[in-house]
Amino acid sequence: ITDADFANGAQCCSIDGYVLFREAGAGRFFGSDLNDASSYDALFFATAEGLSDNIVGIIADHRQAVLAGEDSLELWYNAGISGFPFIRDANGFIEIGCAAGETLAKVDNTVFFLASDLTVRRLDGNTPMRISTHGVEQAISTYTTSNAFGYGYTQGGHLFYILTFPTSDATWVYDATTQ
Repeated sequence: ITDADFANGAQCCSIDGYVLFREAGAGRFFGSDLNDASSYDALFFATAEGLSDNIVGIIADHRQAVLAGEDSLELWYNAGISGFPFIRDANGFIEIGCAAGETLAKVDNTVFFLASDLTVRRLDGNTPMRISTHGVEQAISTYTTSNAFGYGYTQGGHLFYILTFPTSDATWVYDATTQ
């Protein structure tokens, strides 16, 4: 991307013809022009408003941008207003953060992530439901989490969330179908 208005984009997602990026090392996110991922307006940005924490991850879910901060999550949607069209959902502030933005993954029609309290969670609407056990959490507390990543896949009719800690040489698998 050669547009001079393109900021320091780290992760991205796409919603309604816009490509949204989180700005690396900041509490801001920004978007492309409509249906043009190579064109950017310096005024097409917003900041996480609930807490002034660093946004570590972004993912699209049900036409909403899930902004994962270190201490909170926020849900933003395209309101169709002039200028930057995304605004925070009225109930889109969640008082738990994300330990590593690359752990955000869509599985079973929702978002899974490693929370800032080192629990593994899935969003149930706007509620971050704990899916990890105390034993799993105890193990995770001994790992390096900064480079953890997550992803989902389907096998044999089952939906799985995979959470990997490369530095600690550990991987956990959650079967979302059977819980």
